[in-house]
Amino acid sequence: MDVIERFKGEFDAIEFDMARKTQEAIVAATSEKDAKIAELQAEVDKARDEGREEGGRSAIDEIKRRFGIL
Repeated sequence: MDVIERFKGEFDAIEFDMARKTQEAIVAATSEKDAKIAELQAEVDKARDEGREEGGRSAIDEIKRRFGIL
């Protein structure tokens, strides 16, 4: 019996653990990136909404100015 056959179970366990740890690292990295993307998307949405608010206010002010409404 050679060394690989003799310790096959241990080699398989190590391989399984390494695959699991790799998968966990991928999930952790992906989760972190997803959280950052969600944070950035929220910032974009807020800026867009603020821009719409500001644009709407400017349009109303311009209409009032043109019609002489104070």
